[in-house]
Amino acid sequence: MNQPSSTCWDSDSLTTRQGRAELRPFSVEYYFKPFQEGAESGDRFTLRLHEEGSLYFYVADAAGHGRAGARIWEVGRAAFDKEWDRLAAGPYSDDRLLDFASRINDLLASAGDERALHVCLVVGSLSSTGNLSFATFGYGAHALVSTFQGAWRAPSEKAIGMKLGWMPSESWRRIPNACVVHRVDHVRRLTLFTDAFLGDNYADVSGTLGVLRDLGELCQRSSPTEIVSHFQAMPHDQDDATLLVVKVEESRLPAIGDRHGS
Repeated sequence: MNQPSSTCWDSDSLTTRQGRAELRPFSVEYYFKPFQEGAESGDRFTLRLHEEGSLYFYVADAAGHGRAGARIWEVGRAAFDKEWDRLAAGPYSDDRLLDFASRINDLLASAGDERALHVCLVVGSLSSTGNLSFATFGYGAHALVSTFQGAWRAPSEKAIGMKLGWMPSESWRRIPNACVVHRVDHVRRLTLFTDAFLGDNYADVSGTLGVLRDLGELCQRSSPTEIVSHFQAMPHDQDDATLLVVKVEESRLPAIGDRHGS
């Protein structure tokens, strides 16, 4: 088992590529594999507990694989982490999440197109009682939400915002659905992952959305260990791969619905 601190855990501190971590009242089963089993990755994640008990999280997939993806973090990691620290200091609000995304977008866009500093990102907050708010930027990182009423389904491609770094935020904010914040209640599990498991998902958006719906149903009915095993069996050797299955401690959840299979 990886041993995070009591309040924070991230990809930089991994001592194993697969295992289980505790950030009570949440537990996490994870799988993390850089491109071609290398030492560097364009994928990055952080989970951090806020003092009032919510879990702030992001999973990021930088443009490029392995060493090529990791160089984005070499250029922008300190500035990214500064903005993340500002967001995770809380308290959570949609406006603060949007401000974080805008700042990261400008950070990447200001480097110039020739450096291709683009990042796909899932970022948000999950309360200890199962209330979730999050946004998805680009098709390189995804969230699948399991609730007591069934798998939460994103309505369409309009639910996925633009990847960050394509253009300055002054223009980016004027584009419809560039950023959409989703709110889901009664969450029992949250599955976060990068696109290595989906293949070339930009070429066939409708096909990708269909795969995500199927995976959402699988995650709804499977245990965290079964979810990790299923994803590992999917083709994912041509990219950096990240999978996190976050489970809310059952004693904290409201007494609703059927809790079997949680």
